[in-house]
Amino acid sequence: MKSSDDDPAVVLARFVAELDDIWIKAGPPSLTEVEALSRKFATPVQGRVLRVEELKRSTIQRILSRQGKTLPKWPWVASLVTVLRVIASQNGVAPDDLGTLDEWKARYEEAWRRFHGRPRETPPPTGGSTGVEVAAVREVLREASGAARRATVAAGGRSASAPREGEQMTDEYAGLRALARRFKTAGWWHGYRDVVPGWAELYLELEQAARLIQAYETQFVPGLLQTREYAEAVIRLAHGTAPEAQINRRVELRMLRQKRLLGPNAPRLWAILDETMLRREYGGPATMRAQLEHLLEMSYRPNVGIQVMPLSKGGYAAAGGPITALRFAEERLPDVLYLERLDGADYPTGPADMLHFGQVLDRLSIEAATPEETREMLRDLCAGM
Repeated sequence: MKSSDDDPAVVLARFVAELDDIWIKAGPPSLTEVEALSRKFATPVQGRVLRVEELKRSTIQRILSRQGKTLPKWPWVASLVTVLRVIASQNGVAPDDLGTLDEWKARYEEAWRRFHGRPRETPPPTGGSTGVEVAAVREVLREASGAARRATVAAGGRSASAPREGEQMTDEYAGLRALARRFKTAGWWHGYRDVVPGWAELYLELEQAARLIQAYETQFVPGLLQTREYAEAVIRLAHGTAPEAQINRRVELRMLRQKRLLGPNAPRLWAILDETMLRREYGGPATMRAQLEHLLEMSYRPNVGIQVMPLSKGGYAAAGGPITALRFAEERLPDVLYLERLDGADYPTGPADMLHFGQVLDRLSIEAATPEETREMLRDLCAGM
């Protein structure tokens, strides 16, 4: 006679409840968010595809609301866990808090045995059919990123560069300007017009309207996370010959940008920092220690996630420079990519660009130290100063 633990209805309810738990831990995300991310992971690039199924909103809702009569298929479960781990990382939650794929595979096998009264017959792997494992995800992301970059060139993909003085505004840049006008943020920085370069104006407006700000930085702590003293130190590196009044106004503007991050209806900020920047003493030891302590403090805010890319990670994605992606509350509005250069900025708009940089950010979140590991690194760096 079966115990209640082996009753199929009980087994199914408990397994789905566990999926519900990690859904909540990861955010919780919206159904649209999960579906969109799964579709991006499943997008074929030069014949290669991540072994992640597209997770339809209707199917997710049916399974998690316990309307199903049997266990979902393992590929679907593995895809959901993979996507939720990425979302958790973006939200400042350690992915392993949701469980690894190996742990979920073991849970699934046990649930199957109890539900069906026999062990599951698992077909032998063929051609990487179990490629949802983390190592495979990383490898295919690496391939997809390179392929997308090549596809951009082959397809003539375009970027909207901020026009220099005297240049004509491109259609792509004009479209981003029109997007900025949808929000009530246009011109908020006008009081500092004397210290705002033309190529940064659009970004300042869109940043104030974003619901999610994703940033990967290689040289300096992101402006939204800088202390006043650190900001002054890095501003002096680029504008050391400027009048003192201009230096002060640049610092004031940077501090002003941070107010929305700390105020009501604050956006979510997810930042990945190259470890090298944390070891450079901009402004001297006292300034750098205060900056590290500030990062540690900010990492505990519910709307801020910080990860560090350790020096031990060689050859990772995006080594070429910083990336910022902005997402808005209206789902039908496109994401905006911002690539800052020494003397300007690009706003990639081509489909191949969007795919490439989105996958790069996803891969970085997987390879970087988890938020908790990052806090330990920050504590160790502070103790060593």
